[in-house]
Amino acid sequence: FTTQMENLYLKQHFPAVYKRSLKTDKHYAEHYNGTFSDVPLMVESSQITNRRTMVNNFYMKSNDMLNALKSVIGDANLSLYLQGFIQTWAGKHPTPYDFFNYVNHKSMVNLNWFWNRWAFQFGSVDLEIVAATKNNFQVLNKGGRPVPFKVEMKLEDGALYEEVYNAGIWEENEKVTLAVPEHLSVQKITLTVTNNIFETTTSNNTLEMGVSKQAN
Repeated sequence: FTTQMENLYLKQHFPAVYKRSLKTDKHYAEHYNGTFSDVPLMVESSQITNRRTMVNNFYMKSNDMLNALKSVIGDANLSLYLQGFIQTWAGKHPTPYDFFNYVNHKSMVNLNWFWNRWAFQFGSVDLEIVAATKNNFQVLNKGGRPVPFKVEMKLEDGALYEEVYNAGIWEENEKVTLAVPEHLSVQKITLTVTNNIFETTTSNNTLEMGVSKQAN
């Protein structure tokens, strides 16, 4: 919670400092996410001896989880739930389970699939476009963590067309097939993970139309 609140404050009052903090987040994502230093959030802190793991779990990854959650329940609702949770549990000793249940209850949505992949499972943030045809394209969630993303379609006339998808798109499957609007003549598709969440790599985020590749 602290990192989320701190980033909101820095973004509003100290934008230069906020931008520097994002560079640090990006560095950790590219160098440590998905490595031996990257363990589930619910691993007890007493069992973590690696400094990089501590920093990643305590600050970066937990903040990424909340940023991904925003895309599912909305920014305003997340702020409301965080404030409500803090007030409800003031002076007590809540656990992460209490927060998960609180958000599930207040949002009236079963988000257990989301908590499971962010807090309990090994994984990373890594999306890949694996196929693109005239009518649709496929995106594979290689890392497993549910994240929001933006798709930018470069048209043959040079114009750009964008679509945005929230993290809820990964509730059922690790690979999704998304439609290309019929009236568009698309040349290339590029995706970008949004909400200030950074991938381990972006080298697999672009694909020319009519190309299909074998996912690694």
